Amino acid sequence: MEQKEKLIQGPSTALTVLSIDKNYLDLSEKKVGELTLRASPGVLEKNYFLVIDIYFAENHVHPEGHLGWWRFELGESLEIRVLINKNDKGIRVRFLDSEGKRDSWVNRDINSRLEDQTLYLHVVLRDSSSEAIAFDEALYVYNSKEVLKNVLRRQESVLGDLSAAKDTRFPWFCWPRETHVHIVTVDFSIDDGIGNFVLDLYRLLKRSNVPCSIHASRVDPMFRGVVKPSHCLLGAVKPHDIVFINFSIYDPYFEAISSLKCKKVLYYHNVTPAGFSQVYNAEHSLLCKKALDQLRYLDRFTTIVANSKFSADQLVKCYGELADRWRQESIDSGSAFERVTPALSERLLENISVCPPLIQLNKWDYIESEDVDFVGEGEKLLYVGRIAPHKKIEDLLAIFNEYHKLESGSCLLIAGQVLFQDYAAYLGYLLEKKYSHLAANVHFLRNISDGQLKTVYERCSAFVLMSEHEGFCLPLVEAMYFNKPIFAYRQPAIRETLGQSGRQFHEKNFVVVAEDIYQVLRDESALDRVISGQRKRLHEIAKSADGTSVWQLLEDELFGQMR
Repeated sequence: MEQKEKLIQGPSTALTVLSIDKNYLDLSEKKVGELTLRASPGVLEKNYFLVIDIYFAENHVHPEGHLGWWRFELGESLEIRVLINKNDKGIRVRFLDSEGKRDSWVNRDINSRLEDQTLYLHVVLRDSSSEAIAFDEALYVYNSKEVLKNVLRRQESVLGDLSAAKDTRFPWFCWPRETHVHIVTVDFSIDDGIGNFVLDLYRLLKRSNVPCSIHASRVDPMFRGVVKPSHCLLGAVKPHDIVFINFSIYDPYFEAISSLKCKKVLYYHNVTPAGFSQVYNAEHSLLCKKALDQLRYLDRFTTIVANSKFSADQLVKCYGELADRWRQESIDSGSAFERVTPALSERLLENISVCPPLIQLNKWDYIESEDVDFVGEGEKLLYVGRIAPHKKIEDLLAIFNEYHKLESGSCLLIAGQVLFQDYAAYLGYLLEKKYSHLAANVHFLRNISDGQLKTVYERCSAFVLMSEHEGFCLPLVEAMYFNKPIFAYRQPAIRETLGQSGRQFHEKNFVVVAEDIYQVLRDESALDRVISGQRKRLHEIAKSADGTSVWQLLEDELFGQMR
């Protein structure tokens, strides 16, 4: 069962769910671990099969990191017991007390080489006819007691450490004691901007003793147990609660959550245009398209905000274009979507406001620098962000190709997680075939810690960004904080973030960009002007993103009607 991205295509309703009774498995001292999966009644109403995939955690792609898969056809029982067995030959999976048809595949080349490596156990429920994914969750299997201790310590430090929120505003109003804030996102990971915003919001609320929790459809296995599954939200919300949903891609639970009888805030992070990922992952592209259609439920939210003016404008434009189609569909079908009237559309769009992400740059004061393994004595050009098509990493390679002609000892640092394996393979192809002479000077830094990222920021010479789609770009703000000159393509959200600071390019003339970087880094007065402008802009951003806007929108949500 090949899996190159952790994506989900379903469920079409929020009824297709499984629950897993463990947050992780510890096989560091024992040879057997057991999971109990419990299905909702709706699962048995359809024809599904269950797949357990096991990968190496640091390389969970097929086939090089794939230890094997075990398939099971569901029977009549709502409870499925799964036995994970480790021995000298590797790891095996058994389904207990069940009569369904089974199948399996074991990668014998790597399955016996477990040692102390952490494993990634992936539980997938698929439709038997279409093989569409209806459920998708993962957990870690630990073969080292020390690694498990470090992970539990990491959980506590990430969610429990409120020191990074010390410079944010306290609310100026008394919070209703019975009101709980449920923060919702599709994916929870601290390796991307949305995950960091969710975490910052959680810390802001916790610091002010506001009851809150995080819910996600898919959770980084490191945070299973402390981040709750989205389907658990449906039966937990009270009428006086607030649901704060972060929207950036198709959410299988969005319709159900938008129907909850409580106060609801939609925070729009922007949806990446589907065309960027079409070539590299058609399923992800489809999820981007399906996300836009979910905007028809905007009228169910009492507050709608965006992370930037650009995102707000895009939401207005997109909603306006789609509303006409939705109205015609509702007339043709006689459905309830007749409520999407021109007057309603106008009212919704007029009330969209901008609330920038929380900027908690003081967090770097509490992070110790750690060693990073890369060579290069010359200038170091840096990119930080996901390895995704819309980030245009190939343009960075083209710029560096020109820059390297000016300074042969320079290097390019690309720090971030791979979102699309096929796109990463394309970049590898470019380095092998087109830029082979640069291979020793281009360093992809994946899975680095915050301490290592701090070192990278400190040691780099300049921050370079050629992205063609952003909602709000936090790495730009981080580069400002570390006083690194920024050279960026003037895409609308980048323009909004940088204001009149940094060095911005309206055209992607790679020779011109490379020469400009080279000249600024060698002209002390020019460099000082760039850094000075960025410091001024950073002060403006930090002032607008200190939590005041968040407390304002929550106050309006709680007490707006009373006022």
